[in-house]
Amino acid sequence: MKRAYMIFCVLTMATVGVFPQSKVLDEADHLYDLGRHDEVKTFLLKELNHTTNRNDKFEMEWRIARATMEIGDEKEDQGLGKEALMEHFKEGVSWAEKAIATDANNPIGYFWKSANLGRWGEVKGILESLNMAKEMRGLL
Repeated sequence: MKRAYMIFCVLTMATVGVFPQSKVLDEADHLYDLGRHDEVKTFLLKELNHTTNRNDKFEMEWRIARATMEIGDEKEDQGLGKEALMEHFKEGVSWAEKAIATDANNPIGYFWKSANLGRWGEVKGILESLNMAKEMRGLL
């Protein structure tokens, strides 16, 4: 019984370190699940100024990269022009790069950088963005 309890405690502590349970992150994820991407981005940008926790900062930065990509997708559906769309995805790349700089060992920052690069490339045009494929493969 002691052994099972010890294993439970170790796994719980490991999980807490990997999956922070911040109210801010929970609220951002709730808004994201509701499809309110503009609100996610605005909320996280405000909260980012108040965090000193490196892990929470990383979690906010990649979520901003994700929300920025989603906003770009929504704007594309609304008919936003090519140049303005590419700016959304460039911004998403920038936020993913910030996440990578905050925690280079966490793969989720690389994923969202690659996802934003992919969307940027789709908007730019396949032939004009073939050089992005190599960078995306490297990220993934």
